[in-house]
Amino acid sequence: MKKLTAIFTIALLVFGINSQAFASTYSYSNNSFSKAWQKTGSGSNWSMTYGFNKSAINEDYAHGIHSSTSHTTIIKNANGQYSKSASKGKYANVDVRHAGNSVTYKMSY
Repeated sequence: MKKLTAIFTIALLVFGINSQAFASTYSYSNNSFSKAWQKTGSGSNWSMTYGFNKSAINEDYAHGIHSSTSHTTIIKNANGQYSKSASKGKYANVDVRHAGNSVTYKMSY
């Protein structure tokens, strides 16, 4: 029984290590958010465009895509955390009303 428990524990550790999620995080802090801005982050299979606009409302946005796996785009501002998930090759778009002096934009996959 001890041998079976040890084998099961080792299997969980091995599979747990191999199934870790990866993430890229972009943060932008500013006291005023007085001007619209946009940035893009990318890697070998993914990209995320994120920023702040003032067109209709003051808005924080992040639009992420990954070509080979499902992914989640996340925005955290003073109002809370918002997220959207999508399958490979599809955009996960988050657009929320701006709040606070610091906003975190994140894409997890």
